[in-house]
Amino acid sequence: MNDDCQTPLDVAREKGNINVVRAIEEHICLFSGWMREFYGPGFIEIFVPQLVSRKVWVVVLPTGSRNHTTPLKLGLAIYSSL
Repeated sequence: MNDDCQTPLDVAREKGNINVVRAIEEHICLFSGWMREFYGPGFIEIFVPQLVSRKVWVVVLPTGSRNHTTPLKLGLAIYSSL
C-alpha cells in the first residue's frame, strides 16, 4: 500500500497499464476466465439467450486485510474484453 492506501493493482489500473494489471491479476487471482453476462428482459433470455448476453472477462481477487484471523473478502473485476 502506498500513502494513499492504494495497492499496486489500484495504481496500475488508474494509470492504464494493462500489461501490469494482467500480470498482477494472474499472480493473485482465485479465478479468471470468460463468463456470459445476461442483460435485458428476463423472459427473452429463455428463448434467445445469445441476443441478451455477451461474453465478459471476469477476475476474482482477494481484497481487504491480509490478517489471517479475519474472513477472506473477495473482489470481482469485470472487463468487456481480455
